Amino acid sequence: MEREKRLIIDGSPCDVNYFNKDLLTINQAKEIRRQQCVNYGACKTEARPCTLRYGLEVAGYIIKGSSLQKELEELSKADFLDNEFWYSKDGKEFEKIHEKSLVLRAVAEFAKLVLLSDEEIKSCDKCNGIKLDKLVYDSIHWKEMPLAGDGRTKSRVVSYCPSCEPNEPRATIIEEGIEDEFEELRALTK
Repeated sequence: MEREKRLIIDGSPCDVNYFNKDLLTINQAKEIRRQQCVNYGACKTEARPCTLRYGLEVAGYIIKGSSLQKELEELSKADFLDNEFWYSKDGKEFEKIHEKSLVLRAVAEFAKLVLLSDEEIKSCDKCNGIKLDKLVYDSIHWKEMPLAGDGRTKSRVVSYCPSCEPNEPRATIIEEGIEDEFEELRALTK
Protein backbone atom coordinates (compact mmCIF):
# COMPACT_ATOMS: atom_id res chain seq x y z
CA MET A 1 0.00 0.00 0.00
CA GLU A 2 1.20 3.52 -0.78
CA ARG A 3 1.04 6.68 1.24
CA GLU A 4 -1.28 9.39 -0.01
CA LYS A 5 0.72 11.83 -2.12
CA ARG A 6 -0.71 14.82 -0.29
CA LEU A 7 0.56 13.43 3.04
CA ILE A 8 4.07 13.45 1.56
CA ILE A 9 3.91 16.78 -0.27
CA ASP A 10 2.04 18.76 2.41
CA GLY A 11 3.30 16.92 5.51
CA SER A 12 6.30 17.58 7.71
CA PRO A 13 8.44 15.23 9.79
CA CYS A 14 8.13 17.85 12.55
CA ASP A 15 4.50 16.88 13.18
CA VAL A 16 3.71 13.71 11.16
CA ASN A 17 5.11 10.40 12.36
CA TYR A 18 6.26 8.83 9.10
CA PHE A 19 7.91 6.06 11.13
CA ASN A 20 4.38 4.68 11.65
CA LYS A 21 4.07 2.57 8.50
CA ASP A 22 0.30 2.23 9.02
CA LEU A 23 -0.16 5.99 8.62
CA LEU A 24 -1.16 6.26 4.95
CA THR A 25 -3.61 9.15 4.53
CA ILE A 26 -4.20 12.76 5.55
CA ASN A 27 -7.41 11.68 7.30
CA GLN A 28 -5.50 9.19 9.46
CA ALA A 29 -2.99 11.91 10.33
CA LYS A 30 -5.86 14.22 11.35
CA GLU A 31 -7.39 11.48 13.54
CA ILE A 32 -4.09 10.82 15.29
CA ARG A 33 -3.43 14.57 15.56
CA ARG A 34 -0.05 16.19 15.56
CA GLN A 35 2.78 14.00 16.76
CA GLN A 36 5.54 16.50 17.27
CA CYS A 37 9.14 15.48 16.81
CA VAL A 38 11.08 15.34 20.09
CA ASN A 39 13.36 18.10 18.73
CA TYR A 40 10.44 20.35 17.77
CA GLY A 41 10.92 22.93 20.54
CA ALA A 42 14.68 23.17 20.04
CA CYS A 43 14.26 23.51 16.26
CA LYS A 44 11.82 26.39 16.69
CA THR A 45 14.37 28.38 18.70
CA GLU A 46 17.44 27.38 16.68
CA ALA A 47 17.12 26.03 13.12
CA ARG A 48 18.77 22.62 12.87
CA PRO A 49 19.69 20.86 9.65
CA CYS A 50 17.64 17.66 9.72
CA THR A 51 17.99 14.58 7.52
CA LEU A 52 14.28 13.86 8.04
CA ARG A 53 13.21 17.16 6.46
CA TYR A 54 15.56 16.64 3.50
CA GLY A 55 14.40 13.02 3.18
CA LEU A 56 10.78 14.13 2.98
CA GLU A 57 11.70 16.73 0.37
CA VAL A 58 13.48 14.06 -1.71
CA ALA A 59 10.41 11.78 -1.38
CA GLY A 60 8.26 14.63 -2.71
CA TYR A 61 10.46 15.00 -5.79
CA ILE A 62 10.35 11.25 -6.37
CA ILE A 63 6.55 11.12 -6.41
CA LYS A 64 6.62 14.01 -8.88
CA GLY A 65 8.63 11.85 -11.30
CA SER A 66 12.27 12.00 -10.24
CA SER A 67 14.34 9.09 -8.88
CA LEU A 68 16.14 8.52 -5.59
CA GLN A 69 19.47 8.22 -7.38
CA LYS A 70 18.98 11.47 -9.31
CA GLU A 71 17.93 13.42 -6.22
CA LEU A 72 20.84 12.10 -4.14
CA GLU A 73 23.31 12.93 -6.89
CA GLU A 74 21.92 16.48 -7.06
CA LEU A 75 21.97 16.84 -3.27
CA SER A 76 25.55 15.51 -3.09
CA LYS A 77 26.74 18.67 -4.88
CA ALA A 78 25.51 20.94 -2.06
CA ASP A 79 28.24 22.59 0.05
CA PHE A 80 26.20 22.50 3.27
CA LEU A 81 26.33 18.69 3.51
CA ASP A 82 29.58 18.93 5.45
CA ASN A 83 27.70 20.54 8.38
CA GLU A 84 26.24 18.60 11.30
CA PHE A 85 22.80 17.13 10.68
CA TRP A 86 20.26 15.60 13.02
CA TYR A 87 19.36 12.00 12.24
CA SER A 88 16.98 9.48 13.76
CA LYS A 89 16.19 5.85 12.98
CA ASP A 90 12.90 5.92 14.90
CA GLY A 91 11.85 9.57 15.40
CA LYS A 92 12.47 9.31 19.14
CA GLU A 93 16.22 9.32 19.61
CA PHE A 94 18.35 11.71 17.58
CA GLU A 95 22.06 11.89 16.97
CA LYS A 96 24.30 14.27 15.06
CA ILE A 97 26.07 13.08 11.92
CA HIS A 98 28.36 15.10 9.70
CA GLU A 99 30.03 13.00 7.03
CA LYS A 100 28.61 13.72 3.58
CA SER A 101 27.92 10.12 2.57
CA LEU A 102 26.34 9.36 5.97
CA VAL A 103 24.05 12.39 5.64
CA LEU A 104 23.08 11.26 2.13
CA ARG A 105 22.42 7.73 3.41
CA ALA A 106 20.20 9.09 6.20
CA VAL A 107 18.27 11.27 3.74
CA ALA A 108 17.84 8.28 1.40
CA GLU A 109 16.70 5.98 4.19
CA PHE A 110 14.07 8.44 5.37
CA ALA A 111 12.86 9.11 1.81
CA LYS A 112 12.47 5.35 1.37
CA LEU A 113 10.60 5.11 4.68
CA VAL A 114 8.23 7.93 3.69
CA LEU A 115 7.58 6.25 0.33
CA LEU A 116 7.37 2.77 1.91
CA SER A 117 9.98 1.71 -0.63
CA ASP A 118 12.35 -1.25 -0.46
CA GLU A 119 14.81 0.13 -3.02
CA GLU A 120 18.34 -1.03 -2.25
CA ILE A 121 21.00 1.48 -1.22
CA LYS A 122 24.64 0.69 -2.02
CA SER A 123 27.09 1.07 0.88
CA CYS A 124 30.69 2.24 0.91
CA ASP A 125 32.98 -0.42 2.38
CA LYS A 126 35.25 2.22 3.99
CA CYS A 127 32.83 4.58 5.73
CA ASN A 128 29.46 2.74 5.54
CA GLY A 129 28.00 5.81 3.81
CA ILE A 130 26.00 5.75 0.60
CA LYS A 131 27.46 5.06 -2.82
CA LEU A 132 26.13 7.03 -5.76
CA ASP A 133 26.06 5.99 -9.41
CA LYS A 134 27.24 8.22 -12.23
CA LEU A 135 26.89 7.52 -15.94
CA VAL A 136 30.09 8.38 -17.81
CA TYR A 137 30.89 8.23 -21.52
CA ASP A 138 34.36 7.07 -22.48
CA SER A 139 35.77 8.33 -25.79
CA ILE A 140 37.28 5.73 -28.11
CA HIS A 141 40.50 6.83 -29.83
CA TRP A 142 42.74 4.96 -32.26
CA LYS A 143 46.09 3.80 -30.90
CA GLU A 144 47.85 4.57 -34.15
CA MET A 145 46.71 8.22 -34.26
CA PRO A 146 46.73 10.08 -30.93
CA LEU A 147 43.55 12.07 -30.23
CA ALA A 148 41.84 10.67 -33.35
CA GLY A 149 38.88 8.37 -33.59
CA ASP A 150 35.59 7.85 -35.35
CA GLY A 151 33.46 9.57 -32.70
CA ARG A 152 32.27 6.44 -30.91
CA THR A 153 31.83 6.33 -27.15
CA LYS A 154 31.08 3.65 -24.61
CA SER A 155 28.89 4.39 -21.62
CA ARG A 156 29.31 2.84 -18.20
CA VAL A 157 27.94 3.34 -14.72
CA VAL A 158 30.52 4.06 -12.02
CA SER A 159 29.68 3.78 -8.31
CA TYR A 160 31.51 6.14 -5.96
CA CYS A 161 31.36 7.38 -2.37
CA PRO A 162 31.05 11.19 -2.11
CA SER A 163 32.98 11.17 1.20
CA CYS A 164 35.82 8.79 0.38
CA GLU A 165 36.07 9.83 -3.28
CA PRO A 166 35.21 13.55 -3.33
CA ASN A 167 36.01 13.90 -7.04
CA GLU A 168 33.19 12.55 -9.17
CA PRO A 169 34.15 9.85 -11.68
CA ARG A 170 35.02 11.18 -15.10
CA ALA A 171 35.19 9.73 -18.57
CA THR A 172 38.38 8.14 -19.81
CA ILE A 173 39.92 7.54 -23.20
CA ILE A 174 39.85 3.99 -24.49
CA GLU A 175 42.43 3.18 -27.12
CA GLU A 176 41.57 0.67 -29.80
CA GLY A 177 43.61 -0.20 -32.84
CA ILE A 178 42.49 1.24 -36.16
CA GLU A 179 43.35 -2.13 -37.70
CA ASP A 180 40.51 -3.64 -35.66
CA GLU A 181 38.13 -1.16 -37.34
CA PHE A 182 39.41 -2.01 -40.81
CA GLU A 183 39.06 -5.73 -40.14
CA GLU A 184 35.42 -5.20 -39.21
CA LEU A 185 34.86 -3.18 -42.40
CA ARG A 186 36.62 -5.80 -44.57
CA ALA A 187 34.43 -8.51 -43.05
CA LEU A 188 31.30 -6.51 -43.90
CA THR A 189 32.33 -5.95 -47.56
CA LYS A 190 33.03 -9.64 -48.28
